[in-house]
Amino acid sequence: MFDYRLYPYARSEPSLSQTLKAGATTVRAIGGLAAAFGLAAVAAGVGGVCLLMLSVFAMLVMAHIALLRIPGLTGDTYGAIAESTQLVALLAAPLVIQL
Repeated sequence: MFDYRLYPYARSEPSLSQTLKAGATTVRAIGGLAAAFGLAAVAAGVGGVCLLMLSVFAMLVMAHIALLRIPGLTGDTYGAIAESTQLVALLAAPLVIQL
């Protein structure tokens, strides 16, 4: 939901992703991010928080790259970003959780 709040939506016609974006208020985005940081800290300590920060950084980079090519993000780009950040987290977890 954090990325829904940060970036513009590219399509003008109604879609499910546009509906999700409409529900992504600042309070919900901050609450979700705070909950994720809290859960990461409880589950894996400093390594978990570092892993979450790496995932957020990967999301920001991928969204920036997409915005260089299209005027906003769509449901497909949100999905690609979600899957890619999950892959980044899974690949980095064995290295980062040891912190």
